[in-house]
Amino acid sequence: MKKSPGSLVLTAVAVISVLTSIFGGFVHAAPTAAAGPVAAATEAPNPLAEYQKAKIDWQQAKGESLSLMLVRHFWTDAVKANLDQFKQLTGINVTLDVYEEEEFRQKRTIALTSGSDTPDIFMLDWLGQFVDAGWVEPLDGFLSDPTLTDAEWYDVNDIFAGARNFGTYKGKFAGMPITAEVEVLFYRKDLLEAKGLKVPETMDDLYKVATALKTSDMAGIANRGRRGAGANAWPWAGYVMSYGGRVLDDQFQPVFNSPEAVAGTEMYAKLLQDAGPAGVVNYDWYEVLQDFQQGKAAMFTDSSGFVPTLLDKTSTPVADKVGFAAFPKGPGKDAPVPNGWYWLVGVNANSQHKKAAWLFLEWATSKPGTLAIAASGGSPARASAWQDPTFAKNFGEVAVPVVVESLGYAKMAAYPYAHPKYPEFGDKIGIAIADVIEKKATAQEALDKAVDETKQILAK
Repeated sequence: MKKSPGSLVLTAVAVISVLTSIFGGFVHAAPTAAAGPVAAATEAPNPLAEYQKAKIDWQQAKGESLSLMLVRHFWTDAVKANLDQFKQLTGINVTLDVYEEEEFRQKRTIALTSGSDTPDIFMLDWLGQFVDAGWVEPLDGFLSDPTLTDAEWYDVNDIFAGARNFGTYKGKFAGMPITAEVEVLFYRKDLLEAKGLKVPETMDDLYKVATALKTSDMAGIANRGRRGAGANAWPWAGYVMSYGGRVLDDQFQPVFNSPEAVAGTEMYAKLLQDAGPAGVVNYDWYEVLQDFQQGKAAMFTDSSGFVPTLLDKTSTPVADKVGFAAFPKGPGKDAPVPNGWYWLVGVNANSQHKKAAWLFLEWATSKPGTLAIAASGGSPARASAWQDPTFAKNFGEVAVPVVVESLGYAKMAAYPYAHPKYPEFGDKIGIAIADVIEKKATAQEALDKAVDETKQILAK
């Protein structure tokens, strides 16, 4: 795709074509109204009707209770808004424990390493670690059990192939995809227009615009600075890849101190040093998003999943001034390589309520469940959802072509998140990035150190 990353280049027809080429398999047509007699005006629609088409007993675990451990996230908020529907459908009670990412990972690790049978369901990121440790139940058995899954109704192949691959490790499908996210550029249209600036298409453009927009009370750009495998290391990877670098090579050895990776790291740090907010090394995505919403930052690069939040005038006062563009290209490159992500949910291998847990996953990730959750805020992993006109309206019609095009640029196979030791060496990367931002070390020095530490981790 050698198209201008900063422009809306995809028509509705092209979106379907791109989805097909990116994610493989048959991309279904968007649902249309069914023919037939018009229902009586007094007859209320049945919100469970689409689920009841599945040839399974949704009430087979009635009366059981599930505990979920989730990240504070737009998907979590959307699920909360639909839990009454799940209980009505299944008779299963659900309790949620929700934490910010750092605390979530700590509490999840403590629970799973202790062999606890709760939480029954948890959000899942570092898949390889969880499969190797035996903490997560493979999902293949649930999918193949006709008493639990109506295969034709559920249509697992409608879930993006890349998402299914992301949830598979050593041949085990162990993480059900719940989001499809990609790194994009968010910017204030009014601020660029006021200064006669064009939407950045290259990294050099991004730096020039960010520094031009910085003022005494507004950052030109706000990105994650907080150290951590799931914090600054996530957006940083898009910069490294767009400069032509990699994290691990084909032999799974660390190469993120290459000249290309160093250049990408230098740009990431320089943007925040010269145009970022004060205290940016303490910023995770929560702080970045909040600054942008409150008019304290002119741009940021992060997950496309934030689009509905940023278009919501109740939560974002500047919603009508928000613009979206593909991630900027690296020097001399035809296209960017933004980072991508699929949040997963998994079932605790020690859960005493595995059937009930699967029914929750099936409900939440089915076609109607995906659309219901996405209507409350989400970025679904099903191809059919991205073609649904109601979803497009809720997500933001202006942003759908940008996100779909950006998903096409992402090279998910290049990211090492499934590696069982990624949480360990990812934290070393995060420390190195923060040290560069704070000018405690040059990019070469910090990355060389992190590579040495990563080699030691991988050798264990």
